[in-house]
Amino acid sequence: MLKVSWKCPLLNEKLIAVSAILFVAGVALVSAKAASRVQYFILIAIGISLISLIFGSPIESTEIELWGASPENSVPFWVVFAVFFPAVTGIDVGVNMSGDLKDAGKSIPKGTFLAVGVGYLVYMVLPIILATRADAISLVEDPMIMRRIAFWGDAILIGVWGATLSSALGSTMAAPRVLQALARDGVLPRSMARLGKGSGKENLPRMGTIFTLIFTITAVLLGDLNIIAPILTMFFLTAYGVLNISAGVENILKSPSFRPRFKVHWFFSLLGAAGCISAMILINPLATFNCRYICIWYFLLD
Repeated sequence: MLKVSWKCPLLNEKLIAVSAILFVAGVALVSAKAASRVQYFILIAIGISLISLIFGSPIESTEIELWGASPENSVPFWVVFAVFFPAVTGIDVGVNMSGDLKDAGKSIPKGTFLAVGVGYLVYMVLPIILATRADAISLVEDPMIMRRIAFWGDAILIGVWGATLSSALGSTMAAPRVLQALARDGVLPRSMARLGKGSGKENLPRMGTIFTLIFTITAVLLGDLNIIAPILTMFFLTAYGVLNISAGVENILKSPSFRPRFKVHWFFSLLGAAGCISAMILINPLATFNCRYICIWYFLLD
């Protein structure tokens, strides 16, 4: 089984998770600006943890093992990919909050590419650092081995909490705005039309935030990240695939309603869609078929 969390018998993990979600939702309900200010403090916390890890020291002699641990001590690549993938979807937050941006056409491409670039750099450097500080077996067996490697071990805990809260806050701000836009465009059923209402000067989607909060708490109470994360991955890949197909087809047909300021050749859009579908099939062919079937069924009814 893939180990993705560190457990302490003295703590009730579900209670802590629900408390964190309520805090994040509370911040999102107050103001988007307040949530943005909180992100600055979280960024500082994550930066401190990364610096502490970089200036840490090896805990044992090791060599970089390109193929990781032996098969009997590891899990297949696509299993790890399915659990890990939701961690790199934070680049969507800026896109999902386009209605709150002063110049979305300028900010979204710039912000998205910067997020991808910085994220790629961090995620590529970290495995190299870890591989030079401990062997593959130690990395597999100890989920919190970074505390032993880091210059200040507790900084890693601060960074983990910061990264978790950052993702939770970003998603809690973004998801209700997507629901709000879908409701206003008439895409959602009429029974969910109230999700399109906004509150206050910032047009906050408070009904959507409450809906998201209920949905999130339900998922947390299931309590198994190994089950939840692959499901999220399939939904994310489905969304990315559909967006790429839509952009590619609109580009090929030269639709007059499709006038993006940042233009991408249709070939790359369809290539991205093919990559999403291929990854879904490699993760779980049956789930891929069900996702595609649901999408086709929805559009036919619409």
